[in-house]
Amino acid sequence: MRKLKKINLDDVIVYIYGIAIVLGSIIYDKTSLPLGWELAKVEFWQLFSLLVIFLWIIRTSYQYIRNKTKPETPSKAIVLLFIAFILALIFSDKSYIFIKANETTALYSWIIKLFSKEGGIDGRVALWGNQFRYFGLITISLILSSALILKSAIKPKNWKSLFYFFLLSSLLQSIWAISQFLSLIGEKEMLKEGKWIYGGYGQTNFLVGHLLVGLVVGYYFLHSKEKIYNYFAYSAIVIITLASILTLSYLGIFMILLCNAFLILQRLKDVEWLNTKLSIIFLASIIFIVPAINIVGGFNQDLLFRAYIWADIYDYYLKRPFIERNMMSFMEMLFGSGFDNLIFLLSRSQRILNPFIDRAHNIVFDLLSSAGLFGLVTSMYVLATGLKLNINENKNTTYAAFALLMLFIRSLIHTNSISNIVHLLILCAMVYALKTKPTSHNNKNAQRYA
Repeated sequence: MRKLKKINLDDVIVYIYGIAIVLGSIIYDKTSLPLGWELAKVEFWQLFSLLVIFLWIIRTSYQYIRNKTKPETPSKAIVLLFIAFILALIFSDKSYIFIKANETTALYSWIIKLFSKEGGIDGRVALWGNQFRYFGLITISLILSSALILKSAIKPKNWKSLFYFFLLSSLLQSIWAISQFLSLIGEKEMLKEGKWIYGGYGQTNFLVGHLLVGLVVGYYFLHSKEKIYNYFAYSAIVIITLASILTLSYLGIFMILLCNAFLILQRLKDVEWLNTKLSIIFLASIIFIVPAINIVGGFNQDLLFRAYIWADIYDYYLKRPFIERNMMSFMEMLFGSGFDNLIFLLSRSQRILNPFIDRAHNIVFDLLSSAGLFGLVTSMYVLATGLKLNINENKNTTYAAFALLMLFIRSLIHTNSISNIVHLLILCAMVYALKTKPTSHNNKNAQRYA
């Protein structure tokens, strides 16, 4: 009788992550739309992250019992990131109300009160998230922890499966979006609004963020020596681009066309041409995105609306502390106000007459409001280090890093679904893992094009 092959839990973790990339983008709750588009995905990724953590505990326990090997130690930057997020909860005035309501020890409440102020906002927000997202500290801690586990599980023989699943899920979303467009051909007024072609996400911006990653992966497979992969990649690029255009999201279309143009130019040059530009693009996108939006915003109210949001966040977290000069203001500047609390600031805005805006439509300002300067700087350090690791590296790390970069640049002008954020973390895990684990032990040329 043949012996059963040993189950490699690292491979299992990577493969179920790939399956989750597909499922996490199509799952939704019909009974609670429109909130059901996002809340169902949040619950899915919470449960999935718990599953990954459970598998990691089994793997780590087995390795320690059998080989006495200790689990991999996270990098200092990641540890700092967790500390930043925890401080964002502790110093939030909302978390103080939650602590007070639950009658914790007098000493702890007194310590929190030193850095907090009382208010009338539901204190569970920082932990659980608001009613639109449920994206509080617990959720982000779960998806960050599972991403760290994924990094340790990625190996030279299993990493490419994540690219396969990214491409598959992007094609499914594209086909879904195209079918939505075809069903609305006779509804000209609805099509003009540009809000109805969203695949399984409920928002066009979320969909385009997903398709952007699939597009980069499609170009990666053009390097394959197998012609069938080449034909499949070309078809996928065309379908994904078409679906993105049909969403009628002008910012999304701009990002898709920009990505296509950049990758087509890269195809005409050496792979290193793309790599050596990553840091320059990263810095330039941060420096120029805000003034560019303000200039264009003069001609487009939607873009101007974003500029108003950013101005309010800037005034509250960076300008206000130096005007009020009190402890709480500086604590919020350094450590933020906790997750999913931005809605309470923006609902009082004199420039934004919409009480339901709960995101900055810019990942930098979202991080500033939720985790303060400490969380923002630490997060940018983790991202920038990941991109820097890939300068003059192999093709695998190049495309993973470029997909990460494109998703980040898109996040400077668009808000994100939880699935978009998980995709960003998956790409970050791939970038770090592929750098530390070479894809080939052969010659340098084989490593670059493995």
